Amino acid sequence: MDFKFHQRLMYRTWRENVDGGYECPKSSPEEFFGFSAFDIDEMHNHKHGEGTGRWFRLIDGRVYDRRGMPSDPDRRLYDNRAN
Repeated sequence: MDFKFHQRLMYRTWRENVDGGYECPKSSPEEFFGFSAFDIDEMHNHKHGEGTGRWFRLIDGRVYDRRGMPSDPDRRLYDNRAN
């Protein structure tokens, strides 16, 4: 796991949500997503049926999209992993 990479991308995604009006700037990435960069196992850049995006796969197998919403954990749905 590349903690620093995951931390930077998690912060950037949170910042995009704040700038887009989806999140209060007083929150933190950890508060918004409900997990920390330490919990991320890998990241995905594409999901079949949805296209390009950003999904965080946690060590426990759960997957969340860029808005912090749960997503289907089936690995076959995702391509282009970024670790």
